[in-house]
Amino acid sequence: MDELDLAKRILSKYPLCSNCLGRLFASLGYGLSNRDRGVAIKTLLLMKAYNVATGSVDVETVLLLTKSGFEPAIKLLRNKKLEGYESLKAEKCYICEDLLESSEFLKAVVGKILDKVKEYEFESFLVGTQVDAEILEREERIVSEFGIPFSESIKKEINRELGKKLQEAIGRDVNYRNPDLTILVHFPQGEFSLDVKPLFIYGRYRKLMRGLSQSAGRLHVKANVKAKPSVEEFIGRPLLKLTEAEMVRLHGAGREDVDVLMLGNGRPFVAEVVKPKKRNIELERVKEMIREYSKGAIEVEDLRFTDRKTIAKLKALSQHTTKLYRAVVTFENEVAESQLNLVEEVFRNKVIKQRTPLRVLRRRADKVRSKIVYEVKARKLSNGKVEFLIKCQGGLYVKELITGDEGRTKPSIAEVLENKPIEIVLDVLYIEEFGEDIVPRGC
Repeated sequence: MDELDLAKRILSKYPLCSNCLGRLFASLGYGLSNRDRGVAIKTLLLMKAYNVATGSVDVETVLLLTKSGFEPAIKLLRNKKLEGYESLKAEKCYICEDLLESSEFLKAVVGKILDKVKEYEFESFLVGTQVDAEILEREERIVSEFGIPFSESIKKEINRELGKKLQEAIGRDVNYRNPDLTILVHFPQGEFSLDVKPLFIYGRYRKLMRGLSQSAGRLHVKANVKAKPSVEEFIGRPLLKLTEAEMVRLHGAGREDVDVLMLGNGRPFVAEVVKPKKRNIELERVKEMIREYSKGAIEVEDLRFTDRKTIAKLKALSQHTTKLYRAVVTFENEVAESQLNLVEEVFRNKVIKQRTPLRVLRRRADKVRSKIVYEVKARKLSNGKVEFLIKCQGGLYVKELITGDEGRTKPSIAEVLENKPIEIVLDVLYIEEFGEDIVPRGC
């Protein structure tokens, strides 16, 4: 059976617009749209059905072309007054119900999309289509019933045609792997939704005021919702203002307690800016705005654009990087210099066994972790007050290293000194620099 005979058999059972008929033969021909291909097939069928020289007419073919809405066949039927011409009317396309027959549907969808996307800065986009299951089932029924090997899906056609029209209208590139903007069109409703790629900004923050948590809470920092003072709020609010985004999430390489300062080179973080309308922002301006908004409580450095992969790397590496703490501890009893020498000796490259601290047990699994203390330097400040510099592996609970946490951390400084800490003032002085490959530049 040749392709024309196959097309005639299909049309004899299913009225199809030129787009949907042509799509069933999508891999045949070159440089043709599906609509051109469908018109060509219907034209050839009509040419075979009507011989101008002899006046002979294959009425059956003319009638099925008329049912499919092919205008030349409709005119022939009327002019020749062939049998059944008075009652026979064109039927809606079995697959798309004539939505693709006219270019107006796609023009209308493109117009609505253009009105919306002008609010956003983006360099690349991608169009996707969600087609109702009933339409996909009707298309698949024909392909399966007639064993058609050269068709393409209606989803692929709509994606391609919308993509071409939008690319021409907005002058942006289509990106199949990592677009700034993904447009999902719902067919046949003609509605659409936008998926905006987040902005990811890497940096390091210093916390210069005690009493600030890292997180703003479960909702993070949202537009038009005032969050409590926190590192996330002080970094996120200026970013929301500059990008006109919906929300900012802060992902830190670990976290310090509310009462702990983060000094030195700062803690690495990634700010995830959700649904930004503005992408081209000046990071130096971000630094200034954070300092101003936090009134000097938070400073950020080394800001640069990155990608989502950096978040996972930060989380993984934060448990292994070296950190340096300063703890000023007031003990219940006087501490002798000889005892401080013992502390320095005991905690040289020492493996510490820590059971989840009591203070975080309600939100963390109860298990024993092994962490390394590389070095401790101790300096007596007064009879009962000592300054410790503690160099250790990330993930170590430093307060519990000092107190012992009722025996859940072993060994502990309190255990070695046989002396109870009554006050701890803790600062983070240094967090090991991450490898340069963790933060891709120019993303």
